[in-house]
Amino acid sequence: MTALAISVTWHPEAGLARVVTLTSDWDPSSTIYVHEKSTLLQAGIVFIIIYCVVRKPASRVLSLKSPAYALVLILCISFSVRSLWGYSLPFFYGYDTAHYVASAVFLSQNYGQVLPILFFHTKNLPYEHWGGIVSYEPFPYLLFASLLRIGLPASVMPRLVIPLFSAASAIPFFLLVRRFYGLRAGLIAALILTFSPFQFRFLADLYRNVIGNFFLFWSFYSILVQRRLLSVKSIAPTTLLFLSHVQGLLVMVATISFYGLLMKDRALLKRTLFVAVISSLVSLSPLWAMDAARMFSSRMPMSFGFGQDLALYQSQILWVFNFVLPFLAPAIVFAGPSLAKVRKHTFALSFLACMCVFLSIAIVVTIPYYPPERALFYLEFPLTMLASVSIARARNWEYVALVASSWAFLQTMFLVKLPFLYGPSSPWDYYSSIINEMPSISLAPNPSDWLVTIFLFALASTACAFLVKLNLKTHAVHHESHIDA
Repeated sequence: MTALAISVTWHPEAGLARVVTLTSDWDPSSTIYVHEKSTLLQAGIVFIIIYCVVRKPASRVLSLKSPAYALVLILCISFSVRSLWGYSLPFFYGYDTAHYVASAVFLSQNYGQVLPILFFHTKNLPYEHWGGIVSYEPFPYLLFASLLRIGLPASVMPRLVIPLFSAASAIPFFLLVRRFYGLRAGLIAALILTFSPFQFRFLADLYRNVIGNFFLFWSFYSILVQRRLLSVKSIAPTTLLFLSHVQGLLVMVATISFYGLLMKDRALLKRTLFVAVISSLVSLSPLWAMDAARMFSSRMPMSFGFGQDLALYQSQILWVFNFVLPFLAPAIVFAGPSLAKVRKHTFALSFLACMCVFLSIAIVVTIPYYPPERALFYLEFPLTMLASVSIARARNWEYVALVASSWAFLQTMFLVKLPFLYGPSSPWDYYSSIINEMPSISLAPNPSDWLVTIFLFALASTACAFLVKLNLKTHAVHHESHIDA
């Protein structure tokens, strides 16, 4: 196997140009010079904001007669922006990306051992990462291994699968916001989420979070809409949420339970707990979640934050306030009017309160693999809900929505320039020395494939929107004929 090393440096004289050196067989002669496009994007966004301040936007995208096609347009923009980095960067980016690729390669080569490794813990991986097991939230690993098993390259993960799940999360998020705050607020929330900074933080290497967020909002919506105690539409997404990201399940159960208590809805509380219990059994969580929890607690036992190393604790707090919180600034500013009247927005209040509790626990108590910023990432969702409500009530709401999403994207452009997020995956050499047929870390940037992928995605999403509209019209016609009869 060809050895490959990558180093990342910055040229002050080149502005924000990133220099990536790829050495084959430790030969430093092979060098790729990659210019950052984000600076130009930032400049363009600034001009858009200035234009919006001077005059209203000429195009009223969110005022389309058909909200389905407006949502399709938002989804296409979201997928285009998210998949851009996978097709433009000449390497696999993100720290944990190496772990996901290595696990997928090993499991695809040993597909008969998927159940013993992912669920029963009778076999382990040949390397040490999170205790040598990947069965902690196994669905993403099973999905990646299956894709490689059918012959797709590992590059499909950062280029297609993860951007697809991330963009598609806007659909259940839109439905959830629309249910509580109306169609206009739903479209605005989907638009802001398209450019939100923490969505691109998830996209870098938190693959389980990306997949889990999609099922989180489907679970939210299905449990709130479905009235039956036993419904496949509620149990299926909740089971997949359990298998993808346990933290998301805790967020869902805590938020809906708090909302049920505020609304004094005993049926909702009963339905939520019932769905959570059934989903935990269907996902076989007693087999893998308990074992993973024991492993984590033995390696890094929980402790109160004030009792740990003071320097480490101070660095965590400084990291939260200096890096994480500034990226929430757009959502906080536009959510301000709704925050002043937050008692009227019961569901968003429940979501926000639960995430504040989770954040407080993460700060005070040292929980294994759950630093405080992980809780802060989820604050983006209720704040986006409240911001969409504030913007929807504004006089020139299309203008304000464009300014809010542009500001969010401006913040995102700063985030994607951080080398430890969108730089080369640093543990790649370690996994390459252990896993046979581990792919090269280098990728060939391919703008033409990116354009073809966007085009196919736009066709598929437009066709789905057309079928949904046709289905709704058919149901309406049948309903009217039944009334006439």
